[in-house]
Amino acid sequence: MQKTLTVVASTGGAEFYMPGFVKIDAMRQTGRWGHASEYDVVIDDQALDEVSVVSIGNTADTPADQFPGNIPLGKALLGDSPMYMYYTANPAPSWNVEKTVVISGRTWGIEAYIKGFVAIDAIQPRGDWDRLDVVVRYRPNDSALHKITVSTTAPDRELPANAIDLGVVWQNDMARYARYTDEIVTPTP
Repeated sequence: MQKTLTVVASTGGAEFYMPGFVKIDAMRQTGRWGHASEYDVVIDDQALDEVSVVSIGNTADTPADQFPGNIPLGKALLGDSPMYMYYTANPAPSWNVEKTVVISGRTWGIEAYIKGFVAIDAIQPRGDWDRLDVVVRYRPNDSALHKITVSTTAPDRELPANAIDLGVVWQNDMARYARYTDEIVTPTP
């Protein structure tokens, strides 16, 4: 499904990596001298594994659509200078593309081996009283194999050594404290 995000960036030129990028719908200058702008960026949340490099640019004397690949955003004032604004969008290099996978298991310990592990993005109860879904972000082109262990405890929130806090998961009206550890078990080449 498509949705619109507001991104604040430089009017004079900016570059950002945008998962699921579709287009820039509008640009509004917000800075005192016109050096900052808000961009209404449309993304498709069904295509978040497709990352685009979106570049904002300007030209002083020629409309932006005279150049192949440039998509015009209209005119802007930088100080007292009128500029033609545009953007370009290109696929990100494959090393930068991140994907997600959902792993499920028992609250007392989920163990998984994931190549290119980056982070755990979300954790939620699965329905059964002792099961969890864990949303894991990874880079498929990264060959380092990580051993990920996710667990919960109650009522003690104290973290073991090297663990990362994932917050509270409510199960059967009881707060359980979730955490994970990450260990690289094979070196990157």
